[in-house]
Amino acid sequence: MKFQYTAEQWREDLAGVGEEERDVLEDVLPLHMDRLNLKGASERERFESIVIGKTRRTDEHLDEWLRSLDLTQKSVDQKASDVRRMAKKFPYTNDITKKAVKAWVTDLQKGEGYASATVRRFISSSKGYWDYLEDIEAVDGGANPFERVSPSKSSRTKPKPDTLRQPFSPEELVKLLRRAVNESSNESRGLASIIWFGMLTGCRIEELAQVRVEDVFEDRFKVSESKTNAGIREVPLHPWLKESVAAWAEQSDDGYLLPSTSSNKHDKRSDALGKRFGRLKTKEGFGRIYVFHSIRKTVSTQLEQLGVPENVSSDILGHEKKTMTYGLYSGGTLFADRIAAISRVSYPVSQSEIDRLSSGIV
Repeated sequence: MKFQYTAEQWREDLAGVGEEERDVLEDVLPLHMDRLNLKGASERERFESIVIGKTRRTDEHLDEWLRSLDLTQKSVDQKASDVRRMAKKFPYTNDITKKAVKAWVTDLQKGEGYASATVRRFISSSKGYWDYLEDIEAVDGGANPFERVSPSKSSRTKPKPDTLRQPFSPEELVKLLRRAVNESSNESRGLASIIWFGMLTGCRIEELAQVRVEDVFEDRFKVSESKTNAGIREVPLHPWLKESVAAWAEQSDDGYLLPSTSSNKHDKRSDALGKRFGRLKTKEGFGRIYVFHSIRKTVSTQLEQLGVPENVSSDILGHEKKTMTYGLYSGGTLFADRIAAISRVSYPVSQSEIDRLSSGIV
C-alpha cells in the first residue's frame, strides 16, 4: 500500500513543526486523504493511525533492540532474521493481535511445514522484541500478543512428503561427482573433493570443512566440531580416501584439509562449497529434497543394506545411540569394526577416476 509511505512522511512532518503549524497540517489531513483515493474506512483509519503515531512500522525499532542484546553475534543475527520474518507478515504494529499471531503459527506449521521447535524460536524472538517496544512505549502496554501461542514441545507436524530429504543413489552421486570434476576451476576448487570426502565418510558438510591437517592420521581423522556431542568422533578412512587425504594435507596452505573461500561471518567454512553444491545438483535436475546432507543418507543407506550393526554405523556417522546400554554406558565399538564397515561402502567409479581424485584437491 503506497499510501503508507506518504503517511510516514506526514508523521515526520508533524513531529518537526510547532503547535500552530501542526494544527494547520491536521486540518488539511482529511483533504489529503481524499486525494489519495483511499479505499474505504479501513485504509483511511490505517493512514490516520500512522500519521498520529498510533501504529508504526513493526521493524522501526529493530536495530536498536538488537544493539541492546547481550548475546553472541550469531544469536543476534538469528533473532534479527526471526523478527524480520514476523515483520514481513505483520508490516505495522496494529496488524499484530493474538488472534492473528495464532493464525500465523498455524500457517507456519501446516502451510509452510516448519518444525515446532523452529516456530517456537520465531515466536520467542518476536515476543522479546514486543517486550522492548512496550518498554520504550512504542506500543501500548498490556498482554503480549506473542504470549502463549507457541506450539507445545510435544506437538508434531507431519512433514510434507515433498519436503523430506532423500538419499542419492550411488549412481546419482557418481554422476554429480563427475560433473564437479569436469567443471573444476579456481572458483569451484574443492567441490569435487568435498563430495568425494562425503561419499566415503557420511560426514556433515561442515564437519568435513573443519577438518585440520593435524586431525588426520594413518587410518582415521578426528571430527572436533559437530552439531551434537555424538558428532565429536574419530572417523575411519576408507581405503579409496587415504591417498586423497594425504594429497590434500600436502597442498594445504592454511592448516585445513580442504580450501574454503567462504566469508561467512559465523566461521562456517562450508558455506561457499554448500552453495556451489546446491547449484550443481539443481543444474543436474535434483530438486529441493536433495541436499549435501543427502550424501550422508546415501552412506547410511549403504551401511544398513550391507548389514552393518546399527551401533557401528552410529559411531561412524556420529548419531546418538538410542539405548541406555550403548548410549550411556558403552565406550564405543571397536575401531577395527568401523574400518571394516566403511571399507565396504562402494560406488561405480573406475580406478582412473579414483586416481584423479587422489592426486589433489579438485
